[in-house]
Amino acid sequence: MVIQQFDRTSKEFESKTTTADVLQPAWIMDFEPEYLGSFSQLPPEIRAKIWSYFSPVDELATIPNQQGCDHDRSRNLSALMRTSSALRNELCSEIYGGSILRCKISPIYNHKQWLSLASSAGWQATLESVDHAVEQGFVHFPFDKLKAFHIEIEAAAAEDPGQILCLWRKCRTLVHFLTLRSRRGLPHIEIHLRDSKAASWCYDDRPEQSLTVGDDDYYRDYLIALMPFWTLRHARSSKVVLPDVFALHKVDTAIRFARSTANLVQAKTAFAPLPGDDDEDEWSDTSIQEELDDLFVMLENEMDVLQSPTANMLRLERFARWYRNETDFLCGKSEYEEELERIFRAGKLVYVDYHANRAQARFTAMRTHNPLALVWRYGPSWGWCRREHHDRADRFTNNALSHLRTKSVETAYKDGDIDDGWNSKSWLERYPESICRRQDAEPWLWRQVLKGWFRESELSLPLRCRQEIHNKLEKWALHPKKI
Repeated sequence: MVIQQFDRTSKEFESKTTTADVLQPAWIMDFEPEYLGSFSQLPPEIRAKIWSYFSPVDELATIPNQQGCDHDRSRNLSALMRTSSALRNELCSEIYGGSILRCKISPIYNHKQWLSLASSAGWQATLESVDHAVEQGFVHFPFDKLKAFHIEIEAAAAEDPGQILCLWRKCRTLVHFLTLRSRRGLPHIEIHLRDSKAASWCYDDRPEQSLTVGDDDYYRDYLIALMPFWTLRHARSSKVVLPDVFALHKVDTAIRFARSTANLVQAKTAFAPLPGDDDEDEWSDTSIQEELDDLFVMLENEMDVLQSPTANMLRLERFARWYRNETDFLCGKSEYEEELERIFRAGKLVYVDYHANRAQARFTAMRTHNPLALVWRYGPSWGWCRREHHDRADRFTNNALSHLRTKSVETAYKDGDIDDGWNSKSWLERYPESICRRQDAEPWLWRQVLKGWFRESELSLPLRCRQEIHNKLEKWALHPKKI
């Protein structure tokens, strides 16, 4: 490693290392200094450090730490993405342009892993969420400079039906992330459905179907994974690769959907459905939006009742991300609620009242489970969220209200501590083992949901029901027998 030395007696620091000692990539030596812009004005020692950190090599770089021991550090693209825009724009095209970026989407739930990325340029990264991707600088990633972007989606295990829901949510989030960055265009995109040792997309001549809600093709696993990509546009070209078993058994429906998906992704016009438009073309943007809305509502309903390890964690994540932060909670701003309301107001759903009631119960359950809700803060010793306290359900009916009364709700009002709070991390701390489905949850908790702490009407927003919640809780604590 080149170490810079300065002569502090002179007016300007003078480097004792010559340019010939600096190790730079061979291809950079052919460039004129003007090509590198402001980067060429940096001292050679600093440029050498930058090249040693960002150069696209496959091997790991071995660098000494402060104790003199060596340790390995893989090349990290995100650091370059967080540099100045001038340096980033000058170098990204040459360092990462023409490379292939591979994105792996796993059906295994992990709240700290959304995507796994690896590049032919020799770096890899794991993104926890969209917010984490933004923090790591991936909003500046030059997708349009890539040679290709390969998306590999692993098959979900049928014995854990929640895994297909996990894939759907990850794919949906990825498409949204790419859509916001497709203004400059996207590279060649390949979507690969990969079989694994534990699961397959197709058994014999029948595509796998993890969800037993019907025999419609829209409920097949492969299509649930592909449908989010129907809104993606502006790819240079596109291809959907199915496992060989689909072609071997001539699963024509899957092959047709794969081709249609590829055609949509490489379309040069933005996805723009027209609200209220009754388009009979099944591949029009309006028809696609209706199909996606139906799928969204159906899968959200399924998430309420599925019993599997992955589904339990997805329920926890859905509640934890209902609001992004405390400000959104206090203002009643929820992207999830807004999406549901948009779908309900479009009037295209069959049995819309049924779906609205399911969403209302879901909202009530979220407010009931909220770890920072008033009812939790004033009755923590009961351990209501613990499985081992199921046998206290009957005692809750008779005694819990009087237990709350001892905490003096009136005092809480005076202290300004009556309002519910919000913190996404508190959900993981309160429910480390997930949230089970309604049938298996604590009986008292869901009993209150079914009895209705809140008015059973249209989908409620926090601002509309906040005063009602507080009034009911106060009345509940002071006069339990009248509730």
